[in-house]
Amino acid sequence: WAQAYTVDATQGTTTHTSVDLTPFVANQSTVYLKFNYVGDHDFFWAIDDIRIYSVPMLDVAVDTITINPYVLAGNNTSTGTISNPGGVALNSVDISYAIDGGSPVYQSLSNLNIPPFGTYNFTFQQPASLTDFVKYQIEVGALGPNGGTDAVASNNSLSTSVNALSAMPSKNVVLEEFTTAQCQYCPMGATTVDVI
Repeated sequence: WAQAYTVDATQGTTTHTSVDLTPFVANQSTVYLKFNYVGDHDFFWAIDDIRIYSVPMLDVAVDTITINPYVLAGNNTSTGTISNPGGVALNSVDISYAIDGGSPVYQSLSNLNIPPFGTYNFTFQQPASLTDFVKYQIEVGALGPNGGTDAVASNNSLSTSVNALSAMPSKNVVLEEFTTAQCQYCPMGATTVDVI
């Protein structure tokens, strides 16, 4: 057996994971997959919806947009994550954002070297101008992987809503973990606090 993927950290929620099996399955007539589990005091553990497929050579996807849903009115910088679901490393990508369907603001990323199934965190150089006290819709897009045509257009954009406010309230959050006779020491409680 050859190890293709391992998870060492505790994860409190379900996650989607892609694993490149090419080094293990290329030119093989028969391939077997197995899953090993080692754990202690765990609430549950599961694997579901396994899919094996070939990927296109050039593909880029927008995975996340990171901007607070409530911001002070003015110029606000947004960040995010793009990923490479394709079969070759991505060296260059163009990203953009548009506010309320307006003209996109483009930015070119180069010298990236994002491996297949790898990710890259980006920050837009030009902040978004959110000056009115309204709710804005921001759409982030990615295109032109390695200067070519993206094979899968359905994963190229993501949008989020942002409310521009005249003032930001100050918030304090208190979290308390407690035990009961029913649960006593509760590993799931600690895991939930970690996730929060």
